[in-house]
Parts: sequence; C-alpha cells; structure tokens
Amino acid sequence: MVFLSNHLAGLTPGRLILWCYLIWYLVIAARYFEADPKLWATSLGMAVLTGVALTISASLPESAPRRLDKWLVFRFFLIAFYVSSFAALVKGHGFVLIFRPRGWKIWWRWDVA
Repeated sequence: MVFLSNHLAGLTPGRLILWCYLIWYLVIAARYFEADPKLWATSLGMAVLTGVALTISASLPESAPRRLDKWLVFRFFLIAFYVSSFAALVKGHGFVLIFRPRGWKIWWRWDVA
C-alpha cells in the first residue's frame, strides 16, 4: 500500500486524472457487470477500430510521422474499450451522460437498483 501511495503522489496531474477515470470505470463495471460475450466482443471490436484511428491520427502530424510511446498507444486502445463497454453496460439503466437520473446514490451499496 505504501508503494501505491508513493506512486500516486509522484504522478503528474494528467496521469492522476487518468487513474481516477480508471477507478471510476471499475466501479461502474463492477456495479453493472454483464457476462454477455457479445457485449464484450463488440466493445473489443470498437476499441480496436477506435484505437487504430487514434494511433494513426497521433502518429501522422502534417510535418512528419513520429514514433509513439507504447504506453500511449496502449491507453488509446484501453480508453476506447472503456468508453464502448461503459455505454453497453449502462444501457437501459437510465443514465444521462455519465450520471444516474435518480440522483446521487451511495455507490458502495450494491443492493440499490
């Protein structure tokens, strides 16, 4: 636990925000998880398409192609997967944008529908 707190303390604000996004996604995914293989396959397919597009977009600026950091490319694909699976997981649960319409529920109460 000390390693994690030391690691998080040394992060740039941008990377800290990405960690917060990851934690938020994991809470949502755990709360609304569905074991439907079609959902996860579709999310994976969308992540591949979007990740490739983002990689091409970032690596081909107008002046000259540049080599991208492998972790940046990984994040392109991972974030695309999170976005597509989030949309599929919350479908039909009344979300507006990223918020539940019934107000702010306590997220750790798993029995709340």
